[in-house]
Amino acid sequence: HRFPAFYACYLLKSAKTSNSTAQHNGDLSQGAWRTKRGRPWIMQMIVHGFPSKLAALQFEWAWQHPHLSRHLQE
Repeated sequence: HRFPAFYACYLLKSAKTSNSTAQHNGDLSQGAWRTKRGRPWIMQMIVHGFPSKLAALQFEWAWQHPHLSRHLQE
């Protein structure tokens, strides 16, 4: 797979993923300021089945900080 010159990955915890994507693309108000760059955002996958909200947030942190997460060390 070849990545474009600008490639970004955005991870979020959301109950309404369609609304989140629309907000980040500027279709709805209240979108995140940091996601203005790199539009349009396209949903590539949904990860689900976490036993708790805390577990989902821990996964989100580990994904965004792989060099610091003990779960993603070799």
